[in-house]
Amino acid sequence: MINSLDDHYPLITKEALHHLILASSKLQGTVTIGTTIAYILTGKRALSKRTHLLRETDGLVGFNHATGICICFGCMTGLLKWYEDNRNWKDGGYFK
Repeated sequence: MINSLDDHYPLITKEALHHLILASSKLQGTVTIGTTIAYILTGKRALSKRTHLLRETDGLVGFNHATGICICFGCMTGLLKWYEDNRNWKDGGYFK
């Protein structure tokens, strides 16, 4: 598991999150270094403030990390839909 705080939250695959971010209109570009992907937001702020890193463990990204990135890139609806369809998770809890 990524860490003990994520035991009760769903994880998303790196590929699924990558596709959500690529579909965002706020994405200016990406840089890949090893297994880390840097996503750059559009805008005029400093590059350091517009850069968001995606790091995965065993092909999965934690709930908090994925949520933070999706809020910045405006793809939170897609993330929640993915959790509902693939992890049976909605509105803060799992369902059958």
